[in-house]
Amino acid sequence: MASFTALRTSLERTQGFAGPEAYLRSRWIANPDGSIARMWAPEPPIRQAMAKEMQAAYKTYNPERILLPALAIYAAPKSAADLMRPWYAADDPAIRERVEKLFRLQRDRVERHIKWFQRLAERGRAIEIAGAHHLFLSNTREVLEQIDGFMASLPSKR
Repeated sequence: MASFTALRTSLERTQGFAGPEAYLRSRWIANPDGSIARMWAPEPPIRQAMAKEMQAAYKTYNPERILLPALAIYAAPKSAADLMRPWYAADDPAIRERVEKLFRLQRDRVERHIKWFQRLAERGRAIEIAGAHHLFLSNTREVLEQIDGFMASLPSKR
């Protein structure tokens, strides 16, 4: 946390990507000396109000069907090993059990969401890529290949 350069190096080592410095600066608060103070987050009352509004919006969320071809790309672990981090004690049975539970919960969530998307978009394609939430940063090549493949599968209009 000594600098954005050090933060970037740490994130690349632990998460496999960090993103551009501008992205990091938008998500982290710097001290006057250039060291990193903390991740940016709204004050607790604002976070609580935002969470309340989001929960209310989900209750009435009833999206229209997607009539055009659509591509959904999900960051989804393929195995519990995808969720193991370098700093986890991989030989600790309690850690392994927690990671397995997290894996099952994430798989269930992704599978439910894919089924929802497929009901909503009859001409949709859902794909999964093992990786972090920001796949466009961590798996850029694979994301672009999937987008290109989807676009190439569409009938051309001439």
